[in-house]
Amino acid sequence: MRLEIRMLGEMSLRCGEQTLRESDNRARKVWLLLAYLACHRERAVNQEELSALLWEREERSSNPANALKTMFHRLRNMMCQLDALRDRNIIIRKNGTYSWNPDLRFTLDTETFEALCRKGFACQDDARQLKILRQALALYRGDFLPKLSSESWVNAVNTYYHGLYLQLVTRLVTLLEAQALWPEIEGICRAAVALDPYNEVLYQHLLRALLQQEKQQDAADTYQRMSEL
Repeated sequence: MRLEIRMLGEMSLRCGEQTLRESDNRARKVWLLLAYLACHRERAVNQEELSALLWEREERSSNPANALKTMFHRLRNMMCQLDALRDRNIIIRKNGTYSWNPDLRFTLDTETFEALCRKGFACQDDARQLKILRQALALYRGDFLPKLSSESWVNAVNTYYHGLYLQLVTRLVTLLEAQALWPEIEGICRAAVALDPYNEVLYQHLLRALLQQEKQQDAADTYQRMSEL
């Protein structure tokens, strides 16, 4: 059974009919550890790097190896709430390093999102491109790991995916405007403005969609917000 990992918006793990959500288990460091290893699964990560990640702003433990062992025990207990993972080794420890189990089948929404964006941008057929970009947009449920946004590595990754999202919205809205699909444009732009409230281009697209639907009061309110940027 394939594990589905979502990091755009609230982080969650899904396996079959079972789902673990970040909001259900608020062990922040456990989710941070899981997210870091999943995002850096192409390499082994040593103890010093993980200790710096987890306790950078705190006094270090006198026994960092034991503290890290405890953290992995907590991660294991959390993952075991998914029945399909109960007897699986998610993380492999070898020679003092930790790495993601390469035999574990899983999907990562960030990778699927990026692949769909690239595929859509390269597509030359408007109808096909529209379909692919809509699929990509459905995956962007929010910025990358927002509850871990204080982590410097998370901010760097979020900047990349947020920029890709804005490119997606711009291209998608252009395609939809050609077909006068104003209600859909309005919904897309409202969601985008909520994530990027100082982007004047998004407001301009939203204004056009509102005016085309003869929503003058909404357009006036939107223009007022835009003028206050």
